[in-house]
Amino acid sequence: MNDATIVLGARDVARHLTTRECIEAIARTLRAHEGGRSRGPVSSGFALPNGSFHAKLAAIEDDGRVFVAVKANVNLPGNPDRHGRPTIQGAVILLDGDDGRPLAIMDSIALTSLRTAAVAALAAEHLALPDARSITIVGCGEQGAAQLRAMADVRPLRAAFVVDVDSRKAAALAERMSDELGWRVEASTNLAAAVAVSDICVTCTTSESPVVFAGHLHPGLFVAAVGADNPAKQEIDASALALSRVVVDSLAGCAAGGDLHHAIAANVMTEQDIHGELSAIVAGRVPGRTSQDQVFVLDSTGTALQDVAAAVLVYRRAGDTGAGLRALMDDRHAATVPIEVR
Repeated sequence: MNDATIVLGARDVARHLTTRECIEAIARTLRAHEGGRSRGPVSSGFALPNGSFHAKLAAIEDDGRVFVAVKANVNLPGNPDRHGRPTIQGAVILLDGDDGRPLAIMDSIALTSLRTAAVAALAAEHLALPDARSITIVGCGEQGAAQLRAMADVRPLRAAFVVDVDSRKAAALAERMSDELGWRVEASTNLAAAVAVSDICVTCTTSESPVVFAGHLHPGLFVAAVGADNPAKQEIDASALALSRVVVDSLAGCAAGGDLHHAIAANVMTEQDIHGELSAIVAGRVPGRTSQDQVFVLDSTGTALQDVAAAVLVYRRAGDTGAGLRALMDDRHAATVPIEVR
């Protein structure tokens, strides 16, 4: 069924997307973007009665093929209480840019979680100290766990602190990740003290007010701020951002809805004050870290380029293993439509 569309749930996506492969795929895509071999990324959305809808789309040329990805998510904060469903649900549709075939439909939440961590880890390869051994994670949901795993893939970490407004979540994550990683992960209620002895700090929260301030910064620190993805959210205080070398995954996206948005609104930064976009650093057009004392902040709102990179990787792996369902979308000329279930 060469014309069949592969349908993949969250578990299938997670099984076919490793952190290291995702980092490498996103790096290739960002270099392609810098070389003019992409379209987009574009995003749009609107409010719903109980939440919001958001869509992101982009296309890339990869290994002689053109792939188009569209990610559509619905965010309904009251969903768990009202319907027993997750707050955010959605799907990624991957299409062939040459003949238009829908190649795959896959769960977007599992994909977004891992690609978000992979983007931060890719930035760490260029912006964190090469011998970074300690990290603080702010926000102890599944993204916190994904970030810790990803950072441990790219830096020789041996100590971690995890912080959350819910101390029980921090304690649970510390115990779980200590067992998984084989080294000390400690729950902390003192963010300032944790960051003071950390080489890396990742903020992955839904906070609407800053959690990292200028007083937390110290020479050599790398901060990856991945939680602020709309104008209502903020993780890094404007003054802290202004004192740092700021790298963005998308200048337009971060200026509109990331932590950079708040620094611009506070008149302490302009778009011209950023150090560069992550794609330019990965492609070598803009330098990354060049000294031990530099302080870098990654402001990441997420882009469709990251989604399409991860989606292509999952699609190819699932094609090799036969995972998921096979569905023939254009079945007008087919007598029967075989569907393989795994």
